[in-house]
Amino acid sequence: MIYFKISQDLDASGSIRLTGENNIGGYHEARSGDLTRLDNAIVSLVDYNSLKNCPDILDRQLYMVRGAVKQVFDIFMPSIEYKHCVFTERDGESHEQYYIPMLEVLNVNEALQAMEQHRPFFRVVVSRERVVVVSLEVVEAMLRRNPVGIKIDVINKNDITQGVT
Repeated sequence: MIYFKISQDLDASGSIRLTGENNIGGYHEARSGDLTRLDNAIVSLVDYNSLKNCPDILDRQLYMVRGAVKQVFDIFMPSIEYKHCVFTERDGESHEQYYIPMLEVLNVNEALQAMEQHRPFFRVVVSRERVVVVSLEVVEAMLRRNPVGIKIDVINKNDITQGVT
């Protein structure tokens, strides 16, 4: 089975970041992978017009999804749990909601086993970076929904075992 790494396309226009003005508990623990200590909701203020052309994946701070990516995650893993993040413009005129999927981070052996078992998606550490790996069926389902600002790269067993992305 073919697997892919899905991430935020850095070449796409539009990106937002959590600011220092967050209502967030356990942020530093979440950055290190312990999402259980993260509050159920994050609210972050962003500058005016930052919410135009937002991508469906944000992965520079926490791995967050919305739109087509979230829809497909829900289809392939209906029991998935999320933490919520709301970005709101300072003037309060508009907002955008993202979801932080509660995916267990697998080690190399567990990731290889997940590939053998044809799991639809999982998270693994590759080159000290946590990446989300999805099957061909998941990618096809996402592409049918016209995702915004995502990057799809083929990833294979050697990439995972050698720690290369």
